[in-house]
Amino acid sequence: MSVAGQTRPRARDLGIAPGTFEPGPLNAITDVEPVRVGHSTIVEGDDVRTGVTAILPHGG
Repeated sequence: MSVAGQTRPRARDLGIAPGTFEPGPLNAITDVEPVRVGHSTIVEGDDVRTGVTAILPHGG
């Protein structure tokens, strides 16, 4: 169990490197060509808060 205010180390900080590629400059999925990421959020009144994220692995 973690104590409030403490943060857990990231896997790479512990020497664990998931996957076969090195991280990109932003360490983000958008570093990978030709991956595209889009997001849309809908806010209506006080009751509606919803959104969607789309990850497109290639242009075709």
